Amino acid sequence: MSTAPTPLRRLASRTLLLVTMAASGLAFILAIFAMFVSLAKGPTGLGRYSFEIRYVAAIDDDGPTGLPTSGVDPPVFAQYQTIQVDTTRDLPVPVILTDIATVAPFAVFLLGCVLVLVLCRRLWTGRSFTRPATVSLAVLGGLVLAASVVVPWLRIAAVDQASRALGLPLAPTGAAEPGYAWVVPPTFGEQSVDWPMLILGVVLVFLAALLHRGTKMQDDLAGLI
Repeated sequence: MSTAPTPLRRLASRTLLLVTMAASGLAFILAIFAMFVSLAKGPTGLGRYSFEIRYVAAIDDDGPTGLPTSGVDPPVFAQYQTIQVDTTRDLPVPVILTDIATVAPFAVFLLGCVLVLVLCRRLWTGRSFTRPATVSLAVLGGLVLAASVVVPWLRIAAVDQASRALGLPLAPTGAAEPGYAWVVPPTFGEQSVDWPMLILGVVLVFLAALLHRGTKMQDDLAGLI
């Protein structure tokens, strides 16, 4: 036998919902502001495009930072470092890829804020909560999982496209001559995945599955009464 909530409990519940909705709304606004700031001051802002890439310079010195690049005699060594390339040339493909990679995490976060607001609204009006929450967690988890892989891939693809469009020297096909320098575009691999975001996506999907299972069990028990 269920009892109606007391006025104090109802007030506490409504207060918690209001605080949650206010926090979600504030987070939504701040995320939009941060997204535009990231676009304006990021790699594609201020009418330029900038990116970091590995730079390799062949040298004669076999000092502690030198690594052999070939088996020629005398051996040729190379120094590896990371440089930043800034250009004002029109590079539409790298710029679009980088902007998508910048916006995507914010878009997922904004969607999460909207889902929280929708669920709070349903609780406020006394409508069903568990099934929409299950769907929301599943969708959000899937998007987080996708972003953990797609965003790093987009950034790597953008740098690769930019380095080739600018005509930067690539690794020599044969033995590197002393004084020759080249860049090494990044390649996508398991080390490129955003693992914290990937784990978060897995957790959200598992929570959605647990909530779905719990709702189903509750419905089954209600049908036996």
